[in-house]
Amino acid sequence: MKIGLALLNRNEVEALPHFLAKLDVSNFDAVFVVDGGSTDGSREVLLHNHLKVIDQESKGRGQAFSIAFQEAKRLELDALVFISTDGNEDPSDLPKFIQGILNGFELVIASRMLPDSRNEEDDSIFRPRKAANKVFAYIAFFMFSNGSPRLTDPINGYRAMSLDAWNKMDLDYSGYDIEFATSIQAYRLGMKVLEFPTFEGDRLGGESGARALPTTLAMLRVLNRMRKLEKKHVKRF
Repeated sequence: MKIGLALLNRNEVEALPHFLAKLDVSNFDAVFVVDGGSTDGSREVLLHNHLKVIDQESKGRGQAFSIAFQEAKRLELDALVFISTDGNEDPSDLPKFIQGILNGFELVIASRMLPDSRNEEDDSIFRPRKAANKVFAYIAFFMFSNGSPRLTDPINGYRAMSLDAWNKMDLDYSGYDIEFATSIQAYRLGMKVLEFPTFEGDRLGGESGARALPTTLAMLRVLNRMRKLEKKHVKRF
């Protein structure tokens, strides 16, 4: 079983020194970066640290996933772990992803919603993003779970996936909706999914590309598209 690590980067020059200092890649068979058009010098920092950088010509996290899996296929990898370079995902979790894949799980998610986990809003009085994530998690479960255990954080991007699972999902989402879509497809296809609690820290620099309103609308579109797929599936049988 060959497992690769895909770093997703876009304009994170402030976070990279701290992130790279904590990153241990010794247990991976391949490591590479998908860079979404950085203009702040972060691409050069990554190259200086001897990391392979693949340039992403069109924006979108879903596009980054697609590019990463194309590279994984070229390298004959069996699975990928995805981590962002903004510093709020804990690199000490990486061995848990590897172990989950080795134990036969097709999708492994670091959950910010399980007991003993931390969400970036947990220190705030108002937690709108966390509340929205929980709502979408419950909606996805009730609409698509087909008896599978409930996923607590189907939207989080800190995750690992086998190439076989990615190919079976057959998705064409280009933006931040990709994680939600893959989680729902895992429900629909009855895939073996593992969640474990993670500690989400604060961003170390840069700005998040996931704006609240556009991201919410994207999640609603995912639910609608998946609902239509379910209807087609039911009609065939």
